[in-house]
Order: sequence, then structure tokens, then C-alpha cells
Amino acid sequence: MNDTSEKKLHFLDYWSVVRYRWAIILIVFLLVVAAAGVTCYFLPREYFSRVLIEVKPDDNTLNVFGGAAGGGIRGTREAGLPQKEFQILLSKVVLYTVIDDLKLIEKWSEDGRRLTKEEAYYRLRKMMSDTKELRLTDMIQIGVYSTDPQEAANIANTVAKVYQEHRKQYQEKLLSDALSQFRESLEEKERAVNEARETVRRIREEKGIIDLNPEGIDSSSEVGGNTVRQSETMVTEAKSRVAELSAQLAQIDQLKPDELMTSLPHLNIQDPTISRLLPLYQEAVLEEARLVGAGLGDRHPKVNSVRAQKHILAVQLNEQVKAIRASLVTRLKVAEAALANLTNTRQEAKGDLEQDRKNAAEYQVAKDNYLQAKKMYDAAKSNYDAQVLQFKVGFYPAKVWEEAEPSFAPARPNVLAIMSIAVVVGLLLGVSLAFFLEYLDTSVKTVDEVEELLKLPVLGVIPKGIGSLVNQGLDIADSEAYRILQTNLELNRKEVGPAVITFVSGGVGEGKSTTLNNLAYVYARAGNRVLIVDGDLRRSSQHVFFGMDKSVGLADILSGACSMEDALRETKVPDLWFIPAGHLTDQTKGITNTALMADFLNRAKSQFDYVFIDSPPILGLSDASILSSLADVTVMVIQYRRFPRSMLERVRLAVLQAKGNLVGAVLNNVDATRDSHYQYYTQYYTYYRTPDKQSSETPVGAAGSRKGSLTPDEY
Repeated sequence: MNDTSEKKLHFLDYWSVVRYRWAIILIVFLLVVAAAGVTCYFLPREYFSRVLIEVKPDDNTLNVFGGAAGGGIRGTREAGLPQKEFQILLSKVVLYTVIDDLKLIEKWSEDGRRLTKEEAYYRLRKMMSDTKELRLTDMIQIGVYSTDPQEAANIANTVAKVYQEHRKQYQEKLLSDALSQFRESLEEKERAVNEARETVRRIREEKGIIDLNPEGIDSSSEVGGNTVRQSETMVTEAKSRVAELSAQLAQIDQLKPDELMTSLPHLNIQDPTISRLLPLYQEAVLEEARLVGAGLGDRHPKVNSVRAQKHILAVQLNEQVKAIRASLVTRLKVAEAALANLTNTRQEAKGDLEQDRKNAAEYQVAKDNYLQAKKMYDAAKSNYDAQVLQFKVGFYPAKVWEEAEPSFAPARPNVLAIMSIAVVVGLLLGVSLAFFLEYLDTSVKTVDEVEELLKLPVLGVIPKGIGSLVNQGLDIADSEAYRILQTNLELNRKEVGPAVITFVSGGVGEGKSTTLNNLAYVYARAGNRVLIVDGDLRRSSQHVFFGMDKSVGLADILSGACSMEDALRETKVPDLWFIPAGHLTDQTKGITNTALMADFLNRAKSQFDYVFIDSPPILGLSDASILSSLADVTVMVIQYRRFPRSMLERVRLAVLQAKGNLVGAVLNNVDATRDSHYQYYTQYYTYYRTPDKQSSETPVGAAGSRKGSLTPDEY
């Protein structure tokens, strides 16, 4: 239950700050919104156009030898491809061409100064601020902002066109280089087939072998029994294996290291390490070319870093290629050993056969070699022809799915978004400033603060705008606050009977004189004989409330110029008398610091029930301390939200040092309409309305001052 109450109190505190400082919040809010509106008004209107383009993977591998490991499979998604192509699209290689094609330098140059190409490039990059790759796709959005909608569309379409052409030329060059290499390899294989065919023809003629099917596997000549045929089949397979390994090893030995890295897949040699490192090495090569093309020097840190990475990858690739070659050599030796064993087995099986069978066997071997070489050549030739045909058909590595069109409405500035943000920011700044000012404000704001600082009760809370009751009468709501003050003051007095009461304050203008005058008026209307003495000799004000002059008064009594009876004046209020401050001269300053003041107060106390003596501010002047020491009761007047809290402690100490009887405090000039803490203090205003006016009258005293009367913050 306590926790709930505490949270509610905290919320009311925050709401109280907002209500009290609503003007600051409103001003800051309006300033921020107005600034945002002016900014939106003067910002240039920019139109947006975009192109959606799909980038496809590079096709720079061809499999001349066929098989499942073949390259040239187009349309496969490549990881990281859009990010890489996005950087290429924004590079100077592409955008410089766009600048030249659209003559942007001539169009953008102003004031007789011709833009450099680099300045035009950065301006174009700024206009392409919304160019981005679309996540989880191979799509790139080319977005362009411009104050001219047609220019935005033209630039976006031209960038896409130039990029398409650049990527197509790059791909064609890669494929052309690969076809050239594979064509040379195919020519070498063709020469090997011709040599094998010539060998078969020569053996057949020399040995007189009749073969009805020289281009087929089956032969019409008898070469031995089943054992020999089986041996020959095994030998043929072993030779094929040896030939294949020999061909692969020969290809590895003939190719350069850089060529070998990219050609391993085409030799039917699959290695996971090569497959993993080779793309990284090629990417490092492209990155090095891009950095150098971007104008970076050979010693630039980025260039050196890329070269170091490329060197490390090249070393790793070469080491792996060496390992692959060593593996091939080992496998070839094993295959050759197996072939030798099979050959020996076959020779043992044919030991007793005739010489012609030996000749037939020699012929068959040559023929098998020829057929194997011819088979490999035919497969490579067929694959090569297919790749050439595909190359001639054409390959488009970048496809435009959506072309740019001139926009009919500006995209920037987004007035609705900016103004919405301005509204939120304005409110946040206004509320933040209000709470910051509240944090810096160390003045007294609540009854709890006064009681906590002074360790004394708050005898009354006087609302803002209450003037002099002498000029308004007692039957009004404003007088109720002083009746409450009277009641609390009497309850906190230790002695009953006539008393001298003085009100003190720390500074000028806290409403001390008005509070004293109105309280004395309430005491007099209650049937008490009351005397008001204006003890503020330097800045007297009590005579203003009664419309009297102050020519003869307290200063004259204390100086002996007149008696108390001569200075005493009867007011229009029954039972209320008044002694003004009198005429203050250089000789009478500080005269209150005498026994005459004590004698005067004793005589006044003997003739009146209550003597209210007005005093100057207690801080900085000695008169208030003397009056506080001579008075029976001292009450501190504190103006709401005016002076810092530290002043309260100094006033309290000043009264205590003067041995005054400080019984409590009055919180004055409280704006109950803007502070929910004090609304219950002014509920009595409702009871002062007549029934026929409750629906139309505004409560008096809750806000605003009365015309023709003094307010509590004037004296």
C-alpha cells in the first residue's frame, strides 16, 4: 500500500513540474517544430529513381575432359557476389564512363569553373546514396536522387547499362582466354591420337595382321585362349589407368604454376583444398588490380596487405599442387607396377604360344592405346565444341529487371517524417528543459520542504493574488487563509494573553507586510484590540494599506519628538489602530537598538490585545533581529518558488541568535492552479460561492491579483 502511494506521489510531482513550466515546454516545442518546418521549406526537393539489376556468377571455367566435375554450370549462386559487384558498380571504372556518356561535367559546372572528373565522381556517389545490395538475393538496387526527375532516371539507367557492358566484356575475356588454353591442349591430344594410329598401322603391316575392324574394340584375329584374353583385358585396363595418370602428370608438368591452379578441375583432379583456396587467391588478384586501378601506389598499405595475402595463398596453392603431383607420381608408380605384374602374368600364360600370337598381342596393345587416346580426344573435342557454341550464343552476367523512370513526386525531404520527429524531439526537449530548470531551481516549493528544513510547522498557505483585506472586507474567500493562519498561530503559542507578533523574511518582496496587515485585520474583526506598528523604518509600507501619511510615527516616538498617543491613528476597521514608521533621519537610524523600543512595546502591549510590528528583511539589517528579540512571537514568511532553500536556514539562525521565539512559517504567494500540491489548501473557495452563482463565477484568489489592491509579492 505504501509503495503504491509513493509511486502516485512521484507521478504527481512530475505532473506538477509539467504544469508549472508548461510555457517553457510549449516554447521549446514550437521552436523545434518551426525550425523543422523552415528547414523542410528551404530544403531542395529531390526525386528518386531506381534500377533493379541481377548479377550472375562468373563463368571462367571450362571442362575439356568432361565428366561430373565439369565447369561451365551457369546460374549457380556465389556467396558474397552482390557485395563484390556492388563495390565494382560504384568504382571509378564504371562511374567515370557514366560521367563521360552523360556529359555530367559540362552539365554540373557552374560560375565558369569546370569540375574535375573526381569532383563529379564524388557528387555522383553522393546522389547514389541509396544504392545497395538486397540481402539474401543476387540483386542490386541502383538508387539515384536528383532535383531533376529525368536526370535521376537517366543516371540510374546509364549506370546499369555501363555496368552490364563492363561485366560482359570482363566475362568474355575470361572465357576467351580459357578457350585458347584448352584449344592448345586439345591440339596436343590430337597429335597423340595421330601418332597412336600410325603406330597401329605400322605394326599391322609389319606383322601381317589382318584386322577387319581396325577402328573397333573387337578384332577378327585370334590372340589366344580365355586366359590370354582375360590377361589382355586386365593389362589394357591397367594401361588405360597408367595412360590416364601419365596424361594428367604430363599436363601438370607442361602447365605453368598459375595455369595449373585453374586447370586442375579440367584434369579430373578434384582437391578440396584447391577448391577452397583458389577463389580466395583470384579474389585477392582482383582486389589488387582494383586498388591499383583506384590510384593507390605500389607501397600503399592496402596494396601491400593484399599482395601479402595473395603471396600466402599462392604459396599454399603451390604446396598443395606439389602434393597432388607427388600423389599422382605415387599412383602412377603403383599403376605401372601393377601393369608390369599383369604383363608378366600374361607373358607366362603365353609362353608356349606361337610367335604370331606375340605379334597379335603387340598389335592389340598398340590398338588399345590408340583407341583409349582416341576416346579421350573425342570426349574433349565434343565438350570443347559445346563450350565454343555456348560462348558464341552469348552470356549476360547482369540482367536488368526494372528500369528507372522519372518520378512524379519528390522523395526528399520526407516532410511527414521530419515533422513527426520534430514533434517528438520538441516535446522531449521541452520536457527535458523543464525538468532541468526544475533541478536547478533550489527555491522552496512544498510545505514538506519548509518543515524539513526549518523543523517548524507551516502555519498557513497563502494563495497567489490575495490583496489587502482592509479594502475588500472580511466576507470573501481570501480571508479564510488568514483565519487558518490565525488559528494555527494561536495553537502554537505557549502563552495566552496579549502578545507582540512580528513577521520576518529573508529578502525583500516576499509578502511579509501584506501578510501581517491581513492577519491583523482578521484578529481585529474577531473582536480583539489590535495595533499595527510599521517597524520597517527604511522601506515602510503599512500606511499605503490604510491610505494614510507616515509623517509622524515610530521613529518620532523613539526619538522623543512625540508621544505614542500623538502617533496613534484609528483606522476605518473597528478595533484596529495603526502607528506608521514616521520620519526617518540620519539621527534616528538604528534607534530601534535602544531600551526605548522595549518600553514602547510594553506600553503598547498593555493597551492592546495584539501588537503586530512590521520589520525589514532580517538578512543584512539589524532592525529585524532586534524586533524579533523583543517580540513574543516571530513568524517567518517564505515566498513560494522565489529564494533558495539555503536562505531559510540563514533566517532561522538569525532569529535564534537574536533569541527570538520562532513558532512557524507562512508559505506565501502559492500558485494553486499550477501546482497540484496546494489544491486542497484552497478548497474553501467553493464554500464562499452563493448557490445562484456557483455555475458561472470563477473562484476568487486562486490566480491573478485584485485590481486596486496590493498583492503579497509587492511588500
